[in-house]
Amino acid sequence: SPAATTSTSSGQNTTTTTTTSGSSSSGTSTTTTTTSSGGGAKVVVDVVTVTVALPMTKADFGATQQANYIDAVANASGVASSQVTIVSITEVQTSAKAHFRVQATGVEVATEILAGTASASITTKLADATALNTKLQETGLPQATIKIAPTTVQKTVSPSPSPQILDTGLALTSKAATSLPCLHFLAGCLLATLWYVA
Repeated sequence: SPAATTSTSSGQNTTTTTTTSGSSSSGTSTTTTTTSSGGGAKVVVDVVTVTVALPMTKADFGATQQANYIDAVANASGVASSQVTIVSITEVQTSAKAHFRVQATGVEVATEILAGTASASITTKLADATALNTKLQETGLPQATIKIAPTTVQKTVSPSPSPQILDTGLALTSKAATSLPCLHFLAGCLLATLWYVA
């Protein structure tokens, strides 16, 4: 039967809450850790890292190609493009033919995928380049090879701050409402002056 446990520990200006849920029969579990301190809440998330080699120069791997690459990785992994990040792009020289020492230029793209609870699925999908190459071909990019196999790691991230636009709008509305009585008073004084002059 499913089981869930929650533990909370407190230190100096720091509180850590760990929630573990899963099935005792399957032995699987999912753990989410949230740490709050003086600097605000931070969340530990699962990230899949993988390095992909592409047979093209760094100059040819421009903004458009990078965007297409991110879309291809996302589609092959089954996640949104916003969950894929290019960490680094390294241009390398490889030997195309050892006997003639012909050098070919390629790039190695270190990539991170925000996995959530799908890290195992993403790792399986990117274990070889078959699915990825299908998506790369659809975007016009060359066939790739997996240079460093996908691995799941945990990273601590800070949630993005909430937009302040609504609060600003409310504050402006509040100020306008507060100034209405003053406007009414000034209008009354102006009318009284006009009446007196007339």
